[in-house]
Amino acid sequence: MAVDRMFSATTPPSARRSAVRSRAWIVVTMLSLFLMLNFADKVIAGLANVDLMSDLGIDASQFGLVQSAFSWLFAVGAILGGYLAGFEPGTE
Repeated sequence: MAVDRMFSATTPPSARRSAVRSRAWIVVTMLSLFLMLNFADKVIAGLANVDLMSDLGIDASQFGLVQSAFSWLFAVGAILGGYLAGFEPGTE
């Protein structure tokens, strides 16, 4: 197991569990922050829609088309990224 290689043979099991738990919480925190950032960029575009439409000279239906294109691109990119990530070999 990859976690066992991080510690020496004399490291007590309680220290190993504590280190693994703290690392797990760091990963959970980072994923949560990235998820909030991902959601925020979609919300900001929606909040600024009136200003964006007037600056770009487009109406509401055209802005909806732009927003849906962004969402479809994001969905396709997520699927493609997941597929490509499958080629990366995992650790033990």
